[in-house]
Amino acid sequence: MCDVDFVRIDSEGSEPKLTEAMMGLGPRVKSSFIEFSQFTPMAEYISLAMTLMSLNFDCFDQTGVRKFETADAISEFLRSEFAASKIAVTKPWFVARP
Repeated sequence: MCDVDFVRIDSEGSEPKLTEAMMGLGPRVKSSFIEFSQFTPMAEYISLAMTLMSLNFDCFDQTGVRKFETADAISEFLRSEFAASKIAVTKPWFVARP
């Protein structure tokens, strides 16, 4: 498989089940836009995010402005997004570090 510039994932709450696949793609993907929803346990999304961050990806909010460095920062962001949204989804960016 060749390098991929962008991956968008929205699998209706099953995104954390793709952790192993994302690990396999690892360095071949430059950025991912992954939907997180309140209908899946937050711990599963935190695990996915931390796995991607361990693979040399930075995590940003859906606007690309706020960067998250820790699991606590991602948790806080998700809690605030889910509390403020009637739709109850957010889509963080994961961008490979150069």
